[in-house]
Amino acid sequence: MRVALVLSVLFLSLTSPAAVAQEAIGASAWRAEAKDNICGLSNTRHVTNPAVVDYNRVLRATPEMKDLSSRDIDLRSAEGQILKQRAVDHVRRVGSKVMRKSGNCSLWKSISHRDGRKVKDLTDQVVVALSMSTASMGAASFNPGLGGSGEVFAAEQSIPESPSPGSIWAVPALMGLVLIAGWYAARKKAAALGTSGNAEDA
Repeated sequence: MRVALVLSVLFLSLTSPAAVAQEAIGASAWRAEAKDNICGLSNTRHVTNPAVVDYNRVLRATPEMKDLSSRDIDLRSAEGQILKQRAVDHVRRVGSKVMRKSGNCSLWKSISHRDGRKVKDLTDQVVVALSMSTASMGAASFNPGLGGSGEVFAAEQSIPESPSPGSIWAVPALMGLVLIAGWYAARKKAAALGTSGNAEDA
């Protein structure tokens, strides 16, 4: 009887589903794939109030993807890949600002909750924010080609910091060290030549 009991317990422990084991260690109630995280918390166990966007729509709203489309650039080309990556970075940057302003902890392409609750959709807000960031760029400064994106966001502009007193003296001090090292090396070389000359005279 005892052997049968031990065997049955062993059998149940081996055949218990992984989900039960995860529940025992506090599995997340949120379900999402890591690749679908745009910004914010990426570990679903830490997620509390996520939001989603229609990723294809917000990506198409970026100036980089609009430029790619208007110039009919092949997405597989080097320039196409660069523009696509800039568009992805642009969405992440702007999406992060919208997400924080909305009070959400993370932004996803897709995420769901075990109880089926509705997840806040920030697509419209991100598209509007992207259009505002595009409008804040001067037409002359925007160069989406290989030479640079020219992205200048109004919220990200800052007044250049004045150099610290330490950095003002850094260059002259470095130049002084180089001169001293050169002088020392030249003197050492001259002394070595003088020594070898005396040896030859002898």
